[in-house]
Amino acid sequence: MKYDELLTPNTLNPAYGRYELHRVWVVDSKLKEGSQHIFGRRVFYLDEDSWNIAAVDIYDKRGELFRVQEGPISNAYELPLCSSALEVTYDLQSGRYIVFALKNEEKQFNLNATDVDPSQFTPDAVRRLGTR
Repeated sequence: MKYDELLTPNTLNPAYGRYELHRVWVVDSKLKEGSQHIFGRRVFYLDEDSWNIAAVDIYDKRGELFRVQEGPISNAYELPLCSSALEVTYDLQSGRYIVFALKNEEKQFNLNATDVDPSQFTPDAVRRLGTR
């Protein structure tokens, strides 16, 4: 699908999401006394099969739910690899969201590394890929 189909004004297009019950391990982390951070508490939900972080509830210092992160897991059977298809963070206070790691409209790359040239990974090569 195209990015403009997936990205809607307030959320990812729910028509493309798939949610199912799945076992997770819950890691509840609280800010250490005397430490400073924008988050007072984070609750991580780790997928039991892949150990990917599937979701995170983020609370502010007052204990209010502040942000929610999702990392829908995709299985690439041919590699084999289980990883997040993308990552999205919803800011519940501002009503905004940001999405990372979209790949739909990007050029596919060879994950089998048969055509990898080490010169593609030099600092200069990475600099040339950047945009301003």
